[in-house]
Formats: sequence, structure tokens, C-alpha cells
Amino acid sequence: ARAAQGVAAMEQGCALRRPPTRVPPRGGGPTGLGDVGCVRAWAPQRASRDVSGVVDPVPPLVIAQQLLQYASMYPNDSTLPALEQPTTAAAVVPGEVRESVLHLYDVLAMQTVSEAFDAVRAALRGQRCLLLDTDEFVEPERVALDSEADLAPILHTFPEGLAGYEALFRELGVRGTFSGRDLVTCLVRLRSASGGEALEEEQLVLANKLAREAAQHTLSAEERGLLCLPDREGVMAAAEELVYDDAAWLSSTLQGVRFLHADVPNEVAAALGLGSVRKLLLAGRVNVKDLTARAPPSCPSSCSGAGGWGNLLDCADCLGARGVHFLFDFRTHPSQSILQPNLASLQGPALVVHLEGVELGAEQLCKLQNLPPAQHGLRRTPRACPGLCSMYAVTDVPCIISGEGMFFFDPKGTHFIDHAHTTPTPVGKAHLFVNSEMPTR
Repeated sequence: ARAAQGVAAMEQGCALRRPPTRVPPRGGGPTGLGDVGCVRAWAPQRASRDVSGVVDPVPPLVIAQQLLQYASMYPNDSTLPALEQPTTAAAVVPGEVRESVLHLYDVLAMQTVSEAFDAVRAALRGQRCLLLDTDEFVEPERVALDSEADLAPILHTFPEGLAGYEALFRELGVRGTFSGRDLVTCLVRLRSASGGEALEEEQLVLANKLAREAAQHTLSAEERGLLCLPDREGVMAAAEELVYDDAAWLSSTLQGVRFLHADVPNEVAAALGLGSVRKLLLAGRVNVKDLTARAPPSCPSSCSGAGGWGNLLDCADCLGARGVHFLFDFRTHPSQSILQPNLASLQGPALVVHLEGVELGAEQLCKLQNLPPAQHGLRRTPRACPGLCSMYAVTDVPCIISGEGMFFFDPKGTHFIDHAHTTPTPVGKAHLFVNSEMPTR
């Protein structure tokens, strides 16, 4: 009876061993057992030792190997080896198998302080040995005790069904919370899984979640170098190659720029250290060049007030304009995508002046503000303010659209702060409209 109980108890927790092919006959024989008899039925090794009274515990490493054998019987695709997701449901782990696995966990939990457990850590490192409530075996390193975001199937929260085994699995690599490196590593795995192809919709959602979580960590320089995110087409790329669009009214004019996917918020991209359209433009890296900007000469009092209107008309005539159109724009525009935060105060009501039939380049615009009239290339000499100086009676920072560019002038250096200067300095910028219909419109 005792042997039978031992068999029943241990069949769930011990590795199956092949039964002997020959059983000694009952009574006598070379074994010298006499009338004691032999067990004819197969019994696990530990049950036999219990019957004989010999105590020889199974090494923890053997238990770990048994656990891996169970896991190998129930493979899953949660590691995202390819873009195609399985069309069939994951194999269901039978209840008796789950009980056997829990028994193995019990045995290992009692050995965590022993020297022999070091071999268990080495054997189970990076191996699928943690059984989730969804009947999947996953690596402990992909599980955290606390994770608010649902990052399955690549990262998981510690399952409720393993409550009480937290200490064991902390020894095996389960995280308290996911680190920035964990999240970056998963994004790298997504890139590797995609093979350069666009991600599926579910994977885009997962990449977005991973990016949001990673943005809550302070990533090291090494982690930033490894960081991968989806581009506008959904293809995973190195974060240092991507730019997020924080100036939609300018981004369509840029060439040679790889944009971040629109589902990743700008604030997340900024927290992860990505470049932006505004940063590129201010740094002069794309379609922007600096202009010679000097403080304009002092204009006579006639340039201000009502006299300013006449001076603008006079300048338009000197430039050969066929007509001059004035438009008062009383709107106040949003300021979240402007080039400089200091320009926010200039997003309110404005005066728009259209010089019909006049097209000016960057060089002539600079001359019209600073050089004597004889060098302006005008058809006659202006009567009052030289060139375009009178426009500063209306605004501190004029914006001029002409030809294939948009030009900013900030002669006081108080609004359009140049990235290379820390003190107010006259600034001029030319933004070239490449592949844009804005000049026509």
C-alpha cells in the first residue's frame, strides 16, 4: 500500500523512467530475497526509495531538466519569430500537467538557498520555463511582477495562477518592473522579426506600446543607440534615423527625411531623444539657409503710423508691382508647431500685403533692408524709407513668401532665436519649398 501511494504521488512530479524488461521471479533466485518477493509493477525511482527507506533527493538540476521537457511539449509563437501569426490556438496544457509543473516549482522553491541552485539558474536562463495562465511557457526574463501596460505576446505580467512562487521566479530572472533595456530589446526583436518588411497592424500597436513605456525611462547612450521604432510606412528603423513631425506645415517640403510613424506621439518621440522637423530646420540641416541680417537703419517718423502705408505702396511701385493688395487677418493661430516658442506671440492678427507681379530672391530681400537705394536694383529711388524698412513699422518679424522660399527676418534677435547664439543677434532664415505647392497656393 505504501509503495502504491508513493507511485501515485510521484508519477506527477518525477521523470518517467523506462520499466525493466526482466522481472526476477517470485521467491528465491540469485537476488537472495527469499520469500520477501519483488515488485512486479513499474514504480518511479523516488517511490522505490521511499519503500526501502533510502533518502536520496533528486538533484535540483534534474528537476529543472524535467521542467524544460514539459515546456518543450507545448511550444508557442510568443517570441514573434515571423510576421505571420498562427491561425490555430495555442495548445491547452492539461490540468494534470499543470499540477505536475506546479509540483516541480514546489521542489525548486525549497532549493533556492542551496549551492546546487546555481546550476538551476544557469540551466533555466533564457529558457521557457514559466507557465502563464494562458497555457504558454515563456522565459522568466520576459515577465515582470508589476506591469500596467499589456505588452503581450512579447512581455508579460506575472500570472495570478503562480501566486506564491514570486520568490522562486525572482531567482530565475523575473523582473520587478520592466527596465528601459528590456523594452528596447523587445523593439529590436520586432525589427529582427520583420525582416525589413512593414509590421502588421497588431505589431504596430505593440511597437507603439513599447515606445510609450520606454519613454518613461531614462535610457543610456547605449540603449538609445539600439532603439528601433516604426517609420511612416511601418518599417522598423534605428531611432537615430527617424524624425518626428512637429511642424506639419513644413514637413511636406523636406527631402531625404525618414519620418516616425504617426501613431507614436510627438511627446513620446521627444522623450526618447528623436530629432524633429523644427530641430532640423533650426540647425540648418534641411532646406534652410542663413541670411545676412543686420539691424535696419533708423527710419524717419513718416515710416510709422499712417505714413507706413504710403511707404509700402511707394516701395511696391519701385519694384514694378502691377498692384498692391492688403488683407487684415484677425485670426489667432495655434502655436504648437511653430519653429520657435518665442514666435508664439506673433500668431495673432496680422497684416498681409501682396505685391502682384513681384518676385524677390534672398539676396535682393537682404539688400532692400540695408543698402543704399542705388544698389537695390529698383526702377526708381524710393521717396522716404529705404526699401522694405517700412515693414518694421507693422511687425518685428516679417515673414515673406516669394519665389520658391519663405524668408524670416528678426533684426532685433528677440523672437527668432538662432540655435548658434545665446544673446540677441539679428537673424535671417530662408526656408526653401521643395516639392511643395505652397508658393502657388
